[in-house]
Amino acid sequence: MSDLNDLKMLLESRYPIVVIETWEELRALDLIRRLGMRTGKPVFGWNAVDGLRRLEFEDAPNQKHTVDADAMLAQIRGTSEPGIYALCDLHPYLQADQPRQVRLLKQIALQHENLQHSLVLISHQLDIPPELSRYCARFSLSMPDEQQLHHIVQDEARRFKQENGERVRADRASLERLVRNLRGLSFEDARKLA
Repeated sequence: MSDLNDLKMLLESRYPIVVIETWEELRALDLIRRLGMRTGKPVFGWNAVDGLRRLEFEDAPNQKHTVDADAMLAQIRGTSEPGIYALCDLHPYLQADQPRQVRLLKQIALQHENLQHSLVLISHQLDIPPELSRYCARFSLSMPDEQQLHHIVQDEARRFKQENGERVRADRASLERLVRNLRGLSFEDARKLA
């Protein structure tokens, strides 16, 4: 829950671009989708295969004409309705040989007070060009706490039972040792190892 509140506070502090470096893309997208539902702002997601689409609706159509990064950024820049835009796959377009995309991002950031667009860049690694860095804030997804790790282990035990028909048995000490060994891992990694 604190990730949701922390990201909300960061966006409300008027940073036009938020950078999330993570391997947990789906978790980041879900967090942004929930934030949009909480704030009442439309949430759009973009990737280089599907283009732009609304994230709040499962069956929202992709806007195929926005697969190209230039077209997508131009559309955001030209849209007057405030929104949250979760942009995956943008990291290759932040290079020195891509001045058009960098400039479009900067123009959106410069118009933040008027347009009220929030861009959230999501990737495993994002090297932000110097001309954009003053418009950016970084956000890190939290690691699961002890209680969340217990839930992950219990969920995986239930899933194992459903798939295999056998119940997982462990004594309390083994369960605590497993949870202790999962500390410091992401939600996704903890689930895989559990």
